[in-house]
Amino acid sequence: MSDYADDESQGVMTRAKNTALLPLRIAVSKPAQRAYLTSVLFFSTCFFLLIVSIAAYLAFYWSYIPRIGFSRPIHLQFDSLESPPWGVASLAPELVSLQPYDVKIQIRLPRTKTNTEIGNFMVETALFAPGEKGSVIDDSRMPVAKDPTTTKVLASSRRTAILTYYSPVVDLARKATELHWLILGWRLEAETLEISVFNGVSFAKGWRNVPDTMQIQVQSSARMQIYEANVIFKARFQGLRWIMYNHRITSAFVFIGAFWGTEVLFTAICWAILSVWIFSSGDDTSIKKEADDYKRIKAEDSEEEETPRLSDTERTYPTYSKGPAMRYTSPAIKKEETEPEPFPSLLATALEADDEDESDDFFDSGLGTSLESSTGHTSSKEALRKRRNKASRG
Repeated sequence: MSDYADDESQGVMTRAKNTALLPLRIAVSKPAQRAYLTSVLFFSTCFFLLIVSIAAYLAFYWSYIPRIGFSRPIHLQFDSLESPPWGVASLAPELVSLQPYDVKIQIRLPRTKTNTEIGNFMVETALFAPGEKGSVIDDSRMPVAKDPTTTKVLASSRRTAILTYYSPVVDLARKATELHWLILGWRLEAETLEISVFNGVSFAKGWRNVPDTMQIQVQSSARMQIYEANVIFKARFQGLRWIMYNHRITSAFVFIGAFWGTEVLFTAICWAILSVWIFSSGDDTSIKKEADDYKRIKAEDSEEEETPRLSDTERTYPTYSKGPAMRYTSPAIKKEETEPEPFPSLLATALEADDEDESDDFFDSGLGTSLESSTGHTSSKEALRKRRNKASRG
């Protein structure tokens, strides 16, 4: 009874132990390890593709979205009293093709008596295509429009400008209110004019159609005094560029997600095709191997069926006639052929066999069914009877 209780308690402990270790065994099993490895590879690949998507979006944004605005200083040249002030600015490589731009000329003029008396003046602007890729016209040369070797003009315009008019009373009151700033040097008796020379100008595709040089001329009835001049380009984004520039975070999430999803999809398709190809080749190999094994086994079975399943041991089988006994010799053992025995020895062997047949212990097994065997037994009995009669007579 105690042994039965001990066995039952051990069985309960074993079941409890197996139940407690079941999650651990499942966690360390081969399918679980395979799942861990697959998960690590999957998440690592997804993270790598995410980094690639972010880099691809940044490169696309950098190449597709130009600078929203830039400015270039124009160093005006005063050659003679007859020629108007002119200047050249280099624009390369900020401009891009198929992008509309708003262009303004910014001129800072002192409010001198000469400038206010001139009134309206003209600002002529021209954009020139590059003669060679990367070439820039030197701003110390003669005006480009007067140079016969210059390249073609891509765009040109002439705009008028004038200083703001103030009556003498208003001008005196304005100067009185700003006198302390003028004394401290924080303000100057100057005015900055912004002259719009191009609105939405764009250029055809190709580097030869994108200007790299800009020239301006300030045309007036008298020589003007100018502090400085600048050209300002501001891109007018439209369509996708406007969305990407004005909604940067949203567009970044959308484009990065699209890039990442596309990469993951094509990676999964390639992995599925590769897996199918590898496993199909492995299955074909295993099937071919199984077929070869089956053919080999079938050939062995056919050989065994053709070859009789007999032992190589030599055997002697009894006969029911008076001839010599039948003897089986293994084909694997080669024996030398013996010459047949002479007739006298065969006759002696037959007589000895007759003597044995005439013994009292003769036993007929009844296996013989032929007429010759029954006749042989009858003649043997008659021979024995004759011998007994001869012995009684003697």
